[in-house]
Amino acid sequence: MLGTAYKVTSNRWAAEDAAQDAFVSAWMHLSALEDKEAFGAWVCAISKNQAYRLMRRYCAAIDVSLDLAEFTEPADKAAEDASELREAVDSLSEALRETVKLHYFGGYQVSEIAEMLSIPVGTVKWRLSKARKQLRKGYGIMEKTYDENETLTERVMRQVEELKLWALKSDRTGFEQDYRNVLAAVESLGESDRKQYALADVLMRGYWWLGGNKDEIFARMKEAAVKSRNEDVMQTIVAKEMFDIEDRKERIEFTRGTLIPRLETECWTKPLGYAWFWLGYDYRETGEREKMFEAFEKVKAILDESSVYYANALAAIHTEKRIDEASDKRAVHFAATGEELKLIGGRVMFWRQPGYGGWDDTPAIFWTDSLVDGLVLDPEMKVGETVATANRKSALSYLSDCETVSTPAGTFENCSHFRYSGAVYGPESSDTWFCPNVGIVAQSWTRYGASYRCELERYDVSGDSLLPLNAGNRWFYTMKDDAVELDFESVYTVVYSDGRTVNLSASSFRRTVGYRDTWEGNILRARENYYVHGNNERLDRSALQYLDCAEMQAVTERQKVHTRVANNVMRRIIDTDRDTNPDCTEIGRWNFFEYINVNTQDRKIVLSDNRKYSFEWKICQYWSDEANKILYNFLYDIINDDLGCVWSDEWIPGYRREVELTPENGYYGYTNGKLTFEVLDDEPTETPAGRFNSCRHIRYSIHADKSGVWYFMGDFELWYAEGVGLVKLSRLLKTPNIWQLTEYRGTGEGYFPAEDGLYRRYEPESLGEGLHASVEYTYVADEEGVTIFRNALGTQDRAAFEELEAKKQQK
Repeated sequence: MLGTAYKVTSNRWAAEDAAQDAFVSAWMHLSALEDKEAFGAWVCAISKNQAYRLMRRYCAAIDVSLDLAEFTEPADKAAEDASELREAVDSLSEALRETVKLHYFGGYQVSEIAEMLSIPVGTVKWRLSKARKQLRKGYGIMEKTYDENETLTERVMRQVEELKLWALKSDRTGFEQDYRNVLAAVESLGESDRKQYALADVLMRGYWWLGGNKDEIFARMKEAAVKSRNEDVMQTIVAKEMFDIEDRKERIEFTRGTLIPRLETECWTKPLGYAWFWLGYDYRETGEREKMFEAFEKVKAILDESSVYYANALAAIHTEKRIDEASDKRAVHFAATGEELKLIGGRVMFWRQPGYGGWDDTPAIFWTDSLVDGLVLDPEMKVGETVATANRKSALSYLSDCETVSTPAGTFENCSHFRYSGAVYGPESSDTWFCPNVGIVAQSWTRYGASYRCELERYDVSGDSLLPLNAGNRWFYTMKDDAVELDFESVYTVVYSDGRTVNLSASSFRRTVGYRDTWEGNILRARENYYVHGNNERLDRSALQYLDCAEMQAVTERQKVHTRVANNVMRRIIDTDRDTNPDCTEIGRWNFFEYINVNTQDRKIVLSDNRKYSFEWKICQYWSDEANKILYNFLYDIINDDLGCVWSDEWIPGYRREVELTPENGYYGYTNGKLTFEVLDDEPTETPAGRFNSCRHIRYSIHADKSGVWYFMGDFELWYAEGVGLVKLSRLLKTPNIWQLTEYRGTGEGYFPAEDGLYRRYEPESLGEGLHASVEYTYVADEEGVTIFRNALGTQDRAAFEELEAKKQQK
C-alpha cells in the first residue's frame, strides 16, 4: 500500500498519510469485499485512490512540486485543479508570485532565478519557502512535524489535534470530510482511555454533521468524557444541561441545587468553575448582585490562572464594580470577557472569548484583530503581504512598519499598521497599530457603517516583541467620540502565559456623561433619550427639542436629509402614542428610522445597516394576520438579507440557482433551509408611479428554521425597472401582500441606481383593519459614499387598534 501511494505522491510522508486513510476506509467498507482472496489488490487500489485525493487537495503543500501534469487524473479534473492552484499562486505578493512561477512553472533553477532577478540565492530560497507556507495556509494545512517512529495511536492523536484547528477558520469548506475521517480513525483504535478521551473531543467538535439522534450522540460523548476524565468536553455537557432550561429561575435552582453538588461529588474542576460562572451571570440578570459577586469569587477559588474562565471571572468582577459605581446606569455599555490566545507555529491566534455584554461601540481589541482565521499576529509577515481566508471573503494586510501614532499614552514610532477588510461578521473593516515592545497602541473600526477609534491611555508591559504577552502585562485604552463626553475604560490584563497559551482578562466600561452641543451630539442625544428605560418604558417628548437644535446645526446635505427624515419619524412615533398625545387618532405600530450604507462589490449592490443613529418604536403584542402586511416596510432589508444583495448584474433572464442555507454559504442563524431563485423573462409592469415597459422579473423562495424575523422568509416575486430600481414586491400571505412604487424622483444607471438625490416611496396595494403603511428611501451621495435614509411608517386607526386590543385581552 505504501508503495502504491508513493508512486502517486513521490513523497514518503504523503504516502504514509494516504495509506493510513486507506486502512480506515478499508476497515469501514470491509463488508463490500466479496472475494477475500482479492484483499491485497483491493486495499492497494484504495490506497492509490486516497493518494490521488490527497494530492488533489494538498498538491501545493505536501511536496515542492507544483506541477499537476504528471497525474493521470482525467484531463478536465487536472485542469480544474491546476486552475485552482494557479489562482492561489496569483494571490501571493508580487515578489513571491514571480519567484514561484519562475521556479515551479518556468522550470528555472534557484541559481538561474537569482541571476535573472539580481538577488542572492538565499533570498530566492527564502521566497520559495515563504510561498510554500502561504500556500499551505490557503489549502487549510498547518505545518506538521513528522516522526518516522510514530505509532498508529500517536498518528491518530495528532490528527485529532489538527482537527481542533478548524475552530480558527472562517470558511469550513472541507471540514465535514476531515471530521468524518478523523472520527473513523479514532473509532478504529483499540480500547483505551486515550481513545475515549479523543472520541469525546472529536464528537464535541462536529456532532452536528452526524446523522441520527443528537441526544444519543450527546450521551455517547458524555460517556466517553466520564471514562477518560475529559474536563473540556464535560464542560460542554454541563453547558447543554444548563441552557436547555430556558426559564432563568428554574435554571438557577437546577444549577445551584442539583448540578453543582453533583460536579463537586464527582470531583470535576473546569465544569464546576463554568457552572459557577454562568450561575453568577443568571444572578446578575435577576438582580441578585450579592450572590452574583459570590459566584464569581467561587470561580476564582475553584480554577487557577490557566483557565480562561478564571480570567473571565476577574473581568466580570471588575466590570460589575464599575457599573455599581456609575450614578446613571441608563447610559452604560460594557463587556466582560476572558480571552484565550494560542501560540501556534510562532503565530498568535485568537482561540476563544467566553463572557457577556458587548455593544457596537464597545471595543474588543484582540478579537477585532483576529477575524482572518483567528490570526492576531504573524511575526513572519512582511510589509505588503496579505493573508486571506480560504473563501477570499476576508483579508488581513500588512500596510506599513514605520508609522508614527500619537495617543494619550505618548507618541509611538515605527508602528506596524495592519488592516482587516471583509464583512463576513464583526466590523466591516478595522485598522490596528502595533508598537514594538508595547503591543497594540491604537485601533479603529467600522461597524454597521459607524466609525470608532480606541487609543492606548497607559500601560505596564514587559517583553521585546511586537506584541509582548508576559504574565502581568496590562493595557488601558480610552475612546474618542465626536458626539458625547465619555467615562470610559477598557483594560486588558495577561493573567496567564506559558509559551503556548495566553489568557487575558478583558473589561470594557463606557458611560455617556454628557452630549456635545453639536449636530452629532444632538442627533445622538435624541436617539438615546426618546424613551425612558426600565420596566415601564415610555416615550419622552423632550427628545424633539434636540432634533430641533440639530436641524439648525445641520450644514452638509447629508446632515440636512438625516435630520429631516429623523425628525419626521420621531414626531410620528410620539404623536401616535396615547401617553404623550392623548388626543391621537392613530396608534404607532411599526415605525423606523434607519440609514443604510450602499456598497458596490463584485457587480452587486449590497446594503449594510448603520445603527449608531437609527431608532424605532413598535407595538407587537396586539397583532393580526392583516397587520402582518405592514412588516414589509423593511422592503430593501428583506431582499438584501435573503439574497445577499439588493441587486446583482448576474440576474439576467434564465439565471437560476439553489443555495443550502448554512453558515458556510453566508446564512448565519439558518438551519434546514434552502433558497431557490430564478430570473424570468422581462415584462411590462404598471404601478401607481407609472408604467414600466421592460421590467426584470425575479421569483425566489426561501424557507428555513430561523428564529425572529419570520417575515424575511417565504415566496417572493420582484420587479425591477432599468434606471428606476425596484418597482414592485409580492409576498403571498393568507391574502396577497403587494408593495408598489407610488412615487419617485430621479433616475440613474442600472436596475438599482444608487445616486445622489434619488427618492423612492412604496405602499402596499391594500390594507384593512384601519392600517396604514409606507416606506420612503432618500439617497445622499458625497465624499462619505452613498447612504439611503429609510422612513418606515406603520400605524393603525385608534378605534381599530383598541378594538383589536380588547379582543386580545379577553382571550
